[in-house]
Amino acid sequence: MIEAGCDIVVNASNSAGALGSGVSRAIFDECGCLAMQDEVRTRLEEDLDGELGPGDCLVTSGGTSKRLRHVLHVASVDYGAAGKEGISNAERVMRATEAALERAAQLGTTDSPARVAFPLLAAGHGGLTASVSLKAMVDGMKLFFRETPEASIGRIVIAVPEDEKYAVAKSHLAQLLVLR
Repeated sequence: MIEAGCDIVVNASNSAGALGSGVSRAIFDECGCLAMQDEVRTRLEEDLDGELGPGDCLVTSGGTSKRLRHVLHVASVDYGAAGKEGISNAERVMRATEAALERAAQLGTTDSPARVAFPLLAAGHGGLTASVSLKAMVDGMKLFFRETPEASIGRIVIAVPEDEKYAVAKSHLAQLLVLR
């Protein structure tokens, strides 16, 4: 995802903003390790009173990365919800996708539209299948672009490094992206 040629990446975070494993760990490593985690914690306290909610998006710098300008942290999982409705669901992923696109559009300009790379939100620790995650993300994208067709977003990449999940994503994506 970091090598996707985008200047903004979306972090499939948890409500605490901990950069622990998977996508979060790759961002942690790329953007300055503990300095990046410190920035996330500081911004989370300052901007969102310490917790990422389902429709929130925390913007941080790309830290020490030479490839990324910004990281958009969305709470695609909530470990505190385990046992209730699970740690993630399609509605949460849809809202996270919309929130990330809203913030990305604010970071882009007409002359330099945002280029955003997403992972499959909640398809790892969140427990969703690749197809459920992808459908929820595309639904969130459709809602966002219907409401904000002039958004300064020039490119969206959905990065899927795992072969099995990539095959699922590829087979579903064309039918999901019909915007009507």
